[in-house]
Amino acid sequence: MKNHIGRTLLVLILLIHSLTSLASSHSKYTPLIRQVRGWASEKILSKGDQFLQNKEEDKALVMYMLVCSRTNGKLTITPSTAIEGVSAETLFGGKACDIFSLTGQLVRKNAQSLKGLPAGIYVVDGKKVVVR
Repeated sequence: MKNHIGRTLLVLILLIHSLTSLASSHSKYTPLIRQVRGWASEKILSKGDQFLQNKEEDKALVMYMLVCSRTNGKLTITPSTAIEGVSAETLFGGKACDIFSLTGQLVRKNAQSLKGLPAGIYVVDGKKVVVR
């Protein structure tokens, strides 16, 4: 790939540390600025031909995106704040399903309702369901 084409594209890596690693004194982020032409695999931020490279060993929650440098875009990351409820009608869909515990034991065979189950987490039709 020619350099002028390689420079128009960049690989943006967003590394999001967990709250515990940010609060920990053992986890330290040390950036390194270096000149790069063409493709590289560990770019985080780019300005021209300068890239900020991560040397941290924490690889949790890494996201890779291919972005054209000629675009004007905005990236917004919004964390999920709640889990939407699923009704029993939607869950069973009018058909009988087997209900399993998280350990894989059959709790109910051909069930059409969650009524009467003790509180816990179950697997119904391949979906995890919480009974409160």
